[in-house]
Amino acid sequence: ASGTQDFPWKELTSNTVSLIHKRGGTILGSSRGNRPDEHIDAIMERLIKEGVTQLYVIGGDGTHKGANAISQEAVKRKLAMTVCCVPKTIDNDIAFIDKSFGFESAVGTAVGVINCALIEAQDSEQGVGIVKLMGREAGFVAVMATLASNDVDICLIPEGPFDVDKLCTYIGQRLDRHGHCIIVIAEGAGTEHFKDADLGVDASGNRRLPDVGLWLKEQIRSWWQEHGRAIQVRYIDPSYQLRSVSANPSDSVYCSDLGSTAVHGCMAGFTGFSAGRINQRYVYIPIEEMCKAKKVKVDTKSRVYNRMVVHTGQPDLAPDDWEPTSPVDKIILESGLCM
Repeated sequence: ASGTQDFPWKELTSNTVSLIHKRGGTILGSSRGNRPDEHIDAIMERLIKEGVTQLYVIGGDGTHKGANAISQEAVKRKLAMTVCCVPKTIDNDIAFIDKSFGFESAVGTAVGVINCALIEAQDSEQGVGIVKLMGREAGFVAVMATLASNDVDICLIPEGPFDVDKLCTYIGQRLDRHGHCIIVIAEGAGTEHFKDADLGVDASGNRRLPDVGLWLKEQIRSWWQEHGRAIQVRYIDPSYQLRSVSANPSDSVYCSDLGSTAVHGCMAGFTGFSAGRINQRYVYIPIEEMCKAKKVKVDTKSRVYNRMVVHTGQPDLAPDDWEPTSPVDKIILESGLCM
């Protein structure tokens, strides 16, 4: 909504976009807030004034809801306007599609940061390296970066609660064996420790999260101080570095294909759709269905997650009083098969 109302428009020509594939981020800019359904008249007036007949919207679930509102309003007003979405979120938690573009590039950059944390931890006496990665509600970046790195000892994600005592005890075991320990934590992990924290919401209505990385650093340092052991904790937060990195070759090809698919759909007269890839096929998904679907999360009983656990060697760090929420989790917990 902000892009159509508050900021000057940019004319995209062959010259202005000729080199944008060389850089990361977005030349269009990004913003939060200004829900389209609350400003629909102003948005439509601006689009009509500018003579827009094809609207391409890039973003996650909130962006899709806004595009859906615009698409429905265009139909209601009987405007010759097609609306197309291209799914995009660094967290890779959008339903239906194989993956979000940029996800692989972000994971690749995260692996480099983990390597830096490893060097820092190895070069410190009893060194613990903590890397916080993006992932408010889903730990895909953290899990895949952990698998790709092969140097991580503990991976903490929003889908898996953890007990501080169990965590610190295991850190001690890793320090005893290797002299260092590397932890990757997603930004939304550990919310069970902040149930009473109220930092308000951001412009999009999302709950503001405490900095779990800084909190974890202090928890580990103070826990071992109380237990009479001197350790060195190094903390790295590369969040915006991951967002601004240039696309790797795989993402470059993916973006090109997504762009072509989106344009072909609009030129064919379709509207109210999202261009994505499902099972390696490029398809058109109704935006309304994208809005109805729940965000995708890491399945802690999946092969990918369990491969990650095998890679790290981490034990079950869940609190003893943790109550699983899904029927599948309850069955597995009762069977004693949980890792």
